[in-house]
Amino acid sequence: MLVYNAFSNVMFEIVVWMIYLKNQGWTTGEIAILEGIFTISQFIFELPSGVISDKLGHKLTLVLGEISCFIYLFGFFFPHIHLIMYISFILFALGLSLISGTDVSVLYDSIPLKDKNKYIKYSGIFNSIGILGVAFGNAGGGWLAKISWTTLFIIAIIFRFCAIIAAMSINEDNFEDADELQINQSILKKMYSFLKDNKGYQKLLLVICFSDAAVTITYQYGSLLLSTIHIPTELVSTIFGIISLLGALVSYLVYEVVKRIDENKVALGLVELSMILALLFITKNKIVIVFGLIIINVSFEMWNVILENKIQKIVLEDIRATSISTINLFTSLLLTISSFLISAMSKETSMELTVGILSGSGLFVSGLVFIFYIKKMEEKYYDIK
Repeated sequence: MLVYNAFSNVMFEIVVWMIYLKNQGWTTGEIAILEGIFTISQFIFELPSGVISDKLGHKLTLVLGEISCFIYLFGFFFPHIHLIMYISFILFALGLSLISGTDVSVLYDSIPLKDKNKYIKYSGIFNSIGILGVAFGNAGGGWLAKISWTTLFIIAIIFRFCAIIAAMSINEDNFEDADELQINQSILKKMYSFLKDNKGYQKLLLVICFSDAAVTITYQYGSLLLSTIHIPTELVSTIFGIISLLGALVSYLVYEVVKRIDENKVALGLVELSMILALLFITKNKIVIVFGLIIINVSFEMWNVILENKIQKIVLEDIRATSISTINLFTSLLLTISSFLISAMSKETSMELTVGILSGSGLFVSGLVFIFYIKKMEEKYYDIK
């Protein structure tokens, strides 16, 4: 799983693809529409992909997801044919939907029963290795693009092929408590009942959706944001590489941090700090934008591990992947709305103002709901006591 996660997260194109399409004649509005097609496709695929994972098995789902991502990369060789780019990004959305939720479900299954209570530790290690893969891809993407865009996409295809091989090599027989397929039971019905009855899951869903969408906006549009303030492409890639390296470090250290500081305080403090920094984007100050972008995305890696740990503790075993996909479903909906808002606002407002307001607002809502969640958990704790 660790080897698979490393290869799967090396995406040389992910930081610079907007710049690539911009160089090929795409307008900011057209890029935002393509991003909107991608996010709405994720919204459509997320819940079905979770059900598929719980029904057909996590390993097979991972392999199918990687194959879909592999095919998507070939679309970049036809940037002037918009229809091919649209289809490619729909395939990418399908692949990521099949992978998301499935990968952490496999991780949870692979942890020995006696160590389940240390999931946050293993999740931190898993995420840190994945982020190192992202760092390698981010740092290398810009420099490969400087050599040639064709070189970049060919190497990206090779790494995705390695991810397919790694996924196929996962041995599910080694899992101590691998999920048994629940073919005769309705996963969607169970998911609906769980979502309706579990107030803690409802609040965490909102916290994760709004914070994830807010940070994703800064990440996805970060390259355009930096190019707007005249940062060279290779330096953009380096900045995102730094983000990933620091993110890997904090993800690895999160277990040690929460042993010393209350995890709720850590998560809430980081969300509020990120909200302030996102709103400061509207100043259009180059230093504020660069360091704000770094701090927001690095902080996210820590609070995301904390929140994922909370989710893993409360979800039901036979709808684990579906529960996580449901969260991704609503996140995709928020990102879809945001993409079309950015497209509509691109001709009227600056990129700094648009990203700052959307990201800051999302983090504000996430922090507010998390405060309600903390108070509810404290009330429940004292009632039990």
